[in-house]
Amino acid sequence: MNQETIDTLLREPGDPGIWRGRARAVVVASDLLAADEAIASMRAHLEKGDVADAMELAESHLAGDRRNETLRVLASRMALTPGFIDRAAPVLAAQKGTRRPPSVQAALYLLACLNQRRQPDLGLVSPLIWTMALRWLFDYCEPEALRAASAVIVQRYPDQRFLKRLFDAAGMVPPRLKGSNFNDRLDAAVQFVRHKRDGSAGLLVCFCGFHGRMGIPLNFIDRWAQGAGFHTLYLRDLSQSHYRRGVSAFGNSREDTYAAIGAIARALGVRHTAIYGSSMGGLMAIRTGLAVGSQRVLCAAGTADVAPRSDGTRLTPEEKIAVTREEAQRLADELRQGVPGRIAYLHGSEHDRDAIIADALEGIPGVDAIALQELNRHNIDFHLVMTGRYDRTFDWLAGRGDDLGLTAT
Repeated sequence: MNQETIDTLLREPGDPGIWRGRARAVVVASDLLAADEAIASMRAHLEKGDVADAMELAESHLAGDRRNETLRVLASRMALTPGFIDRAAPVLAAQKGTRRPPSVQAALYLLACLNQRRQPDLGLVSPLIWTMALRWLFDYCEPEALRAASAVIVQRYPDQRFLKRLFDAAGMVPPRLKGSNFNDRLDAAVQFVRHKRDGSAGLLVCFCGFHGRMGIPLNFIDRWAQGAGFHTLYLRDLSQSHYRRGVSAFGNSREDTYAAIGAIARALGVRHTAIYGSSMGGLMAIRTGLAVGSQRVLCAAGTADVAPRSDGTRLTPEEKIAVTREEAQRLADELRQGVPGRIAYLHGSEHDRDAIIADALEGIPGVDAIALQELNRHNIDFHLVMTGRYDRTFDWLAGRGDDLGLTAT
C-alpha cells in the first residue's frame, strides 16, 4: 500500500473553508498515456499560429477514447483564442467526405462558437460528425455548456436520436453545489473530493469502467455524489486490465487497493462506506466491498475479464461466454461466504453476457440481481439518468432507504 498517495489525497490546505468540494488528483508517471513529443508539437504549432496542423494533431491524439489531459487543455485553449472560428471553418470544410471524420476538430469549433456566442455553420460537416463532436464534448464540458453547444444542432437535426439523448442527459444533471469545483482529469488514476458539509453520508468509492467513465462522465457523477453528502474517491485502471493489480497509485495488487481504501475511510472517520463500480469496475467494486466491509455496493453491469490473449488474439464469442461463466461462479462462491451489507447487481435483461453473472448471484443472501426489463444495452448508468432514477440510486448508496426503486428478479 502506497501511504504517500494516501497522505497526498487527505492533506488539507491551511484554510479548510476553501477546500469543500475541491479535488486532489494522483497521476502516476508510468500510467500516463500522453506523448511528450505530441505535446511539444502542439505547443510549437500554436506558437507559430499553425491552426490546421494543431487541429490535425488534436484529432490524431484525442479522437475516440484516447486520454491525454495536457493535449486536451492545449486544444481547448486554442479553441478559445480570438480568430479561431474563422481559421478553423475552412479546415473542417476541407475534410468533408474524408474517411476519417474530424470529430475532435468539430468539437473544438463548437466550443469556440459557444465561447464567442456565435452560431456555428452547420453546413461545414454532416449531422453525424456534429453528433460525434458533441459525444467528445460530453466528457469534457459542464452539462450546461454541452446543452448550450448542442441546442441549435438538436433543433436543426431532430432525427438524430443519439444527439437528442446527449442533450437530454445533460439536462438531467443537478446543478453544481456552491463551492464545488471538481474537474475530472482523464489521466488521473486516483481523484479524491472531500465534502465539508455537516452530516456527510460517508465515503463513496467509484471504480471506473474501461474508458475511464462511470457510464457517464465523472464531472456529472460528482454532482450527485456531492448532493448526497459523500466524500468521493474516483479510481481508474489506466492499463485497462480489469483491475487485476488494483489501482496502480496504491500499489501492485488488489489487496493494496483494499488496504488503501480502508485506511482512507479510517482517516476520514466515516461510519458508512459505499462502493460503486461500472462495467470493468463492477466486479472489483463487489470484491472491494467484501474486503472493506462496505454497507452498500452497486455494481452496474459488471463484466468479467475477457481481454485478448497475451499474443494479442481476441477471444471468440463462445470463449467470452465461457470465461464469464467461470468468473461468475468464482464470484458467487466468494459471496456465499457472507455479505457484510447490501449488494445490488444491475443489468439489462436482454444483454446476455451481463445476465450470466446475474444468474450466478441469484439467491445469495444480501445480494439483489436486478434486471432492467426495458434495457438491452450495457450502459446501466446512462439509463438510470435518462429514466430519472439516479437520485434514488445515490440515496440508496448513502443508506437512505432499502429500495432502489427497481424490481429484483
